[in-house]
Amino acid sequence: MRGAEKRKPLIGRHARITSSTNPTLTGKEGVITDETKNTITIDDKTFIKDHVTLNVEGDIIRGKDITKTPTERIKGNRP
Repeated sequence: MRGAEKRKPLIGRHARITSSTNPTLTGKEGVITDETKNTITIDDKTFIKDHVTLNVEGDIIRGKDITKTPTERIKGNRP
């Protein structure tokens, strides 16, 4: 995923789990309704970011790459 894509808000975007440490989660999809430092909620089901890779409207996002609060992730390393 490109750096600029990591900084976009995720809430309200459509996502699909493309891979997971728990294979039964692969293929789950819906709208992202909440995000914390370590979790992401898709249609009222919460997933641990470190355990999933997502396709968010065509962008592939490894959960490990976005394990920050939404505010930290969007601001990045700016002063």
